[in-house]
Amino acid sequence: MTPRPFDWNLAVRGHGWYQLAPFEWDAESQSLHFAMTHDSDVLEVRIQHDGEAILASIESHAALPRASVLRIRSRIQRMFRLDEDLTPFWRACAKTPRMRWVAKIGAGRILRSPTIFEDQLKILFTTNCTWTNTQNMSRALVLALGKPSPTGRRAFPTASACARKPPDWWREHVRVGYRVPGCVDLSRRAKRDDVLLDPSAHTDTRGDVGVLRRVLQERPGFGPYAAGQALRLLGRYDDLALDAAVRSHLGRGRSDAALRSDYAPFDAFAGLALWMDFSRYWLDHPKIPPPAARSEK
Repeated sequence: MTPRPFDWNLAVRGHGWYQLAPFEWDAESQSLHFAMTHDSDVLEVRIQHDGEAILASIESHAALPRASVLRIRSRIQRMFRLDEDLTPFWRACAKTPRMRWVAKIGAGRILRSPTIFEDQLKILFTTNCTWTNTQNMSRALVLALGKPSPTGRRAFPTASACARKPPDWWREHVRVGYRVPGCVDLSRRAKRDDVLLDPSAHTDTRGDVGVLRRVLQERPGFGPYAAGQALRLLGRYDDLALDAAVRSHLGRGRSDAALRSDYAPFDAFAGLALWMDFSRYWLDHPKIPPPAARSEK
């Protein structure tokens, strides 16, 4: 059973990850398709929602023992943040007229990848470029290194596969440009750190957010924006993760300090509240008011 309220279409499409390989969204059947590495196997996964619960159809090269099924279930739950209690966030949204739709339909469960490694590598792909370039980098990496599922769909490559590639390979085959040091460092780091590979080994709310931010920003390629996005995908919503797109759509010439003041009432959920405002710019949802409806009166 999924938490209530819960909006399946919004849970998938409220974050652009559904447009990045290996994810594929079928709008007609309202299903999310992707391949996922699990232990030594590559699974074909198809996920839908029947109005009550998320249903996953899985094809594997070999029979899956019960322990594996339970781990896969846990990973899918994490992808959709089904174990997060967003009640305090919705309560804050209900007090702000332009944000009441968030509380009404249970928005805020931002889609994540099966592993933290995949999330963080894709974050690097979003820095200082267009969304089309981000899509191209993700697709190129999956096609080059991803192993096939039983149907031939390729999974996001493992950290071990990525870590074996030299800097020139990233530059020539994935065309990541200046992100080469970040991609190499993250891949090698993930190869030796299970926390980046197995989400069940990571507790989203552990540690001081300031310490986590500093640790992230010490990595090549992770400036304030990338670190803020990584925190958001780890379930830490304090950071606004401001970038050019957000400043353009929401700032409209105003200072970063003014934006921070706008979202300060949401406290630990400030970054999630900002994302709700920002995501309205691409979501065609009958229950979501258009971005122009920002009056607090």
